[in-house]
Amino acid sequence: MSDLTAYDLSKLKIVVAEESPFVQRLVAAVLTGLRAPHPYAANTSDVAMRIVAEAEPDLVILDWELKPMSGLDVLRALRDEENSPNPTIPIIMISGHCAIERVTASRDNGANEFMAKPITVDALYRRIVALIEKPRPFIRIENYFGPCRRRKIEDYGDDERRRVNPNPIFSPEEAA
Repeated sequence: MSDLTAYDLSKLKIVVAEESPFVQRLVAAVLTGLRAPHPYAANTSDVAMRIVAEAEPDLVILDWELKPMSGLDVLRALRDEENSPNPTIPIIMISGHCAIERVTASRDNGANEFMAKPITVDALYRRIVALIEKPRPFIRIENYFGPCRRRKIEDYGDDERRRVNPNPIFSPEEAA
């Protein structure tokens, strides 16, 4: 188990976008175990988008099975540079169905992390710590805006792995 005292999460504003009241309470209990404040609860995609716009949260925990827009559609809307209130907000996608297609779609649409339900205190804490300790730069390429999808950034020198704008639009240090 991780050292759950390494970071003070008491000032984080977190949105939990999950239609199930039971899962909302479970995630709130997990966050309480991490000494994070009670999260903003959103049981629909419309409420989630409104809360993100009004509360200016630090993190969104987003369920794949949201309505009327799916969690994936909410993720896309939150990463929309022109219309989102905060296109660089950290987003952890959660799902009870963890087929590789969902994990890949979440990553390819800008999720910072993906978690399988049911979530645990340790697993959620490790994801939050990863967002803090190893923030990935946001990049913009032809059909993507979001955190760099590479977990390990390597120097490709002059022979870059990708030729289409492989450079980040800003680094995490510049965003701070």
